[in-house]
Amino acid sequence: MNCLLEDEAQKVMEEFHKGDCGGHHFLKTTANKILRSGFYWPTLFVDVYKRVSSYHECKNFEGKRELLPLPLKPIVVEAPFQQWGLDFIWEIHPSSST
Repeated sequence: MNCLLEDEAQKVMEEFHKGDCGGHHFLKTTANKILRSGFYWPTLFVDVYKRVSSYHECKNFEGKRELLPLPLKPIVVEAPFQQWGLDFIWEIHPSSST
């Protein structure tokens, strides 16, 4: 674990929130990404909360992570063997025909 100084922590938070490693995620996701990467400082969660909550876009999308399922669309088969589905498996030992 690398313990960072204040100016280093600011750079890491910026990178993990809106840089190449980021994605404008909210508090928990951003803090966990920083921790998983091996960085730490005593006020990590407080600092990340202050930084992330200052972005208007991030506050709007907090809690809207899950997408609603799309409706199913049936596949209409008009003739025999028009559409096939195959599952490939290895040989069955012992043989099931005995």
